[in-house]
Amino acid sequence: ETLDHLFFACAYTQTVWGKVMELNNCLALVDWNWDTTATWVLGHTVGSRFHRWMRRDGLGAAVYHCWRERNNRIFRQMAAPTSHLLARIIFDVAKKATLHLSIQDTPNRALVENWEIEETIFCHNGQLPGTRQGAARFGHISTTMH
Repeated sequence: ETLDHLFFACAYTQTVWGKVMELNNCLALVDWNWDTTATWVLGHTVGSRFHRWMRRDGLGAAVYHCWRERNNRIFRQMAAPTSHLLARIIFDVAKKATLHLSIQDTPNRALVENWEIEETIFCHNGQLPGTRQGAARFGHISTTMH
C-alpha cells in the first residue's frame, strides 16, 4: 500500500478528492498522485484569503477521513459509502468555518453554499461579529475566537 494508491489510485478516494475539489470550485487534477497534488496545494492554498483557507481545510479533512476509512476497513471490516465520507468532510469543514471565521459575503457566497456553511459566517457593514470595529480586511479570514 502506497500513498499514491491509498489517496489517488483508488476509485473510492478519487471520488472523494473530485468532490472536495468541486466544493472548492476547482478543477479536478488530471494526474492524481501525491507529488502533483502537493505541488498544486502549495500553489493554490497558501495565504489568508477565505477560498485558500477552504481549500486547505477541505483537503486536510479529506486526508483525515480517507485515512480513517482505510483503518475502519482494515481493522473493523466496516466500509462507508463515499456519500457518508463526504458528509463527514462537509460537516467538519462547515463547523470549523462557522466557529472560527467571519468573511465578506460577495466574493465567498458560492463556497459558503457549496460547503453548506451557516450564513452567520458573513460579516456585515465591515464589522466582524465579536471583534473590534475595523478588524475586517479585504475579505481575509479573521481567526478571532468568538
